[in-house]
Amino acid sequence: MDYYQIIANNFQATIETIALSVDQLAEPIAQASQLMTQALLEDHKILACGNGADAALAQLFTCNLLNHFARERPALPALTLAGDSASITAIAHSDEKLTATTRAISKQSFIRSVPLNMSHRREQHSKPTRKRVNEGLR
Repeated sequence: MDYYQIIANNFQATIETIALSVDQLAEPIAQASQLMTQALLEDHKILACGNGADAALAQLFTCNLLNHFARERPALPALTLAGDSASITAIAHSDEKLTATTRAISKQSFIRSVPLNMSHRREQHSKPTRKRVNEGLR
């Protein structure tokens, strides 16, 4: 088995996927950035959550908001719901627990951040849940 070739193929596939995604993702990412910037300027907080690997991405995202990212700056108010990610993801096969928790904590002073979905099987749950969670949230 040629591990080098397997690794090289995976890197190449990732590079191609990213390159092909730019046109499709640049505008939604820019809009999300503007929405979060406006919310922070209005003294709101950013709330991030995820399931499984997405929970780790949510934690990384809020860590970058709380700490400096590309340059020194004050911490930005952010919270990850996946503080006990093992329990949350064990309890919630779907996003239902995160939906209820998001509603309970957020009211209207948070923006819910949806990290990139790393799991293909979760796609069936993600779209309806985003709609339910975002009702009433900015």
